[in-house]
Amino acid sequence: DLYDEVTMPKDLRDAHNLNDKIVMKIYGYNDKMSEEEIALDLLEQYQFVSDYVEKHGKPKLEEDFEADYDADD
Repeated sequence: DLYDEVTMPKDLRDAHNLNDKIVMKIYGYNDKMSEEEIALDLLEQYQFVSDYVEKHGKPKLEEDFEADYDADD
């Protein structure tokens, strides 16, 4: 099974580990965070975006989102 860490080929496991590190860095997470902490943060971010879309509609551009976000503060 390719997704079993014990039997996964080393190059695939290394690629997964590198991908995890990159994604963690993009989200500003540190490697000490638990999966529970990460999941909680992702759910909070999802809720924020869902609330935004419900209130403002889907933004056309990132700048629209930032402008509306700043106006809500």
